Amino acid sequence: MTTGVFIGRFQPFHKGHLTVIQKMQKECDGIVIVLGTPTNIKTINKHNPFTTEERKEMLQIMLKKYCKIPWEIIVIKDYNVHNLWLKNIVKRIQKKDAVIYSGNKLVQHLCRSYGLKTRAVPHIINIHAAIIRKLINEGKPWKQYLPKEIIDAIRKIDIYSRLKNV
Repeated sequence: MTTGVFIGRFQPFHKGHLTVIQKMQKECDGIVIVLGTPTNIKTINKHNPFTTEERKEMLQIMLKKYCKIPWEIIVIKDYNVHNLWLKNIVKRIQKKDAVIYSGNKLVQHLCRSYGLKTRAVPHIINIHAAIIRKLINEGKPWKQYLPKEIIDAIRKIDIYSRLKNV
């Protein structure tokens, strides 16, 4: 039995993330999403426009609809000390069969140095959440990179008003 672990901030969840989850379903018996959150959870800014709770709700919407295997979401604070961050993740996951899925080379390296199995995730869809946030901030087209369910969730948040105030 293999548990796929997908670590991210999901600011916001996009079609590339969905592609990773679909790949994990073919290779794993269960999925754990590790939702990274700033140590100062109340900070909303252009790099972190969505709260932890909003991102968790977006993930739940997507997993309920698209994930056909058992899943769970755990929230982990992002520490600037990599070893502390990773130790906290390992403690919370507690799965001996865990495989970390990541397209981030630093995350892959840190996990391997900690003795964890990793699977590199190629960026099949050439989009990153940072680019989507930039497009939103600049008032440029961004919706084509997100699943419809996430667009609907972002509309409810009124992201344009929020970003004008940060």
